[in-house]
Amino acid sequence: MISQRAVFITGAIFNLAVGFGLLFLFPLMQPYLGVVPVPPELKFLVDIVGMFVCAFGVAYWLLAIDFPRYRPFAIFGASCKLLVVMIIALHFFAGQVGWQLLALAMMELVYAILFILILRGSRAIVLRAA
Repeated sequence: MISQRAVFITGAIFNLAVGFGLLFLFPLMQPYLGVVPVPPELKFLVDIVGMFVCAFGVAYWLLAIDFPRYRPFAIFGASCKLLVVMIIALHFFAGQVGWQLLALAMMELVYAILFILILRGSRAIVLRAA
């Protein structure tokens, strides 16, 4: 079985890689994401998304260090990951983004499911302790 710590560390690395890519390598990444070119005057939106993706990466790193203390981050993270998957899937089916971004979103789905499984397991431990 995959360890809880490994899930959050790899989740942090994934988010930090994507976030830094959006912040610093977006012109190189853009053709591989299956999205239309972003006008320079709207690049700040990509930067904001990159910053939030990095912030979630930091939260997942904190979860790897001290899960009981930062458990609410896992709940929030799993919820947001499911919302990201839903939004990208809707845009994919509307023909607004390519399969590449949908494939990347499937990683978000995998992590959301892993987070939920960890949360369900930790809830059982908390209930037994009470």
